[in-house]
Amino acid sequence: MAEQWGCPGDKSVCFYLSDIHDIWCSSYEDIDKPYPFNERSEAEPFTADTLGKGHHVLCRGMRYLGCVDDVYRISPYLSYLVDRGLLEFLTEEHNGYVLMLKDADNNSVVGVTVSLEKAGELLAKTPLAWKKFPGCKS
Repeated sequence: MAEQWGCPGDKSVCFYLSDIHDIWCSSYEDIDKPYPFNERSEAEPFTADTLGKGHHVLCRGMRYLGCVDDVYRISPYLSYLVDRGLLEFLTEEHNGYVLMLKDADNNSVVGVTVSLEKAGELLAKTPLAWKKFPGCKS
C-alpha cells in the first residue's frame, strides 16, 4: 500500500512493504548494525506526533521502531521500488528514509518514504494514482 501527501511544490510518497530481510541485510556490510526486527518490540504505537518528518496516515496504530535516513543504507529498498516500476528518480541524487514498524499482528513492516517534489523541483515520480482521504481539502 502507499500514500502521498503534500502541497503544490512539495510532495512525498510512502510505500509500505513487508520487511524483506534479504533487502535490508544487503545494505549492511558490517555487523555492528544489527537487523532491527530480531526481537519483539514493546514500542509505543505510531501516532501523529511520533515522527515530524512526514504526514504518514496509514501506519497509525503500528509500533514505531525507528527511522533510517542514510540513503546508502536504504538504497536496496529504493532499488526494489525502481526495479518494479513503482518509482523513478529524476535527479542523480536519490532521497528517502525508512520507517521501521510492527503491525497489529507483530509483522515487520517498512515505510519507504521519498520526496517527489521539493521547493518546486521534481525529484522523483510514481505511476500510481491517488484517491483523496475523506474530508481532504487539497
